Amino acid sequence: MRKVAHHCIISSNCEEIQEFCKGLSCGGVLDILKLYHAEAKAMLMHSDDLLDVNDFKAVFKPNYSSKVELVSLEEDIVFNFHNFLDEVSALLKV
Repeated sequence: MRKVAHHCIISSNCEEIQEFCKGLSCGGVLDILKLYHAEAKAMLMHSDDLLDVNDFKAVFKPNYSSKVELVSLEEDIVFNFHNFLDEVSALLKV
């Protein structure tokens, strides 16, 4: 069942996956996670349980640009990023 969920996530959410990467790239978060993956994993894990989607959202609060013309684009990225997280969470609970 997990493999079916993974296939559905990737095949039906390609655009959202790209938005996910863009969301993590904002402010260099993706680069930091790559450089300090062990520390990031330790920070994002809660005891032996997997990180819940709401816990993950709480860690990454958006810091929008001071340029007004970019805020709408950034809000779209964050919105799509959160939608993707919600969809993945829902599929993995099946």
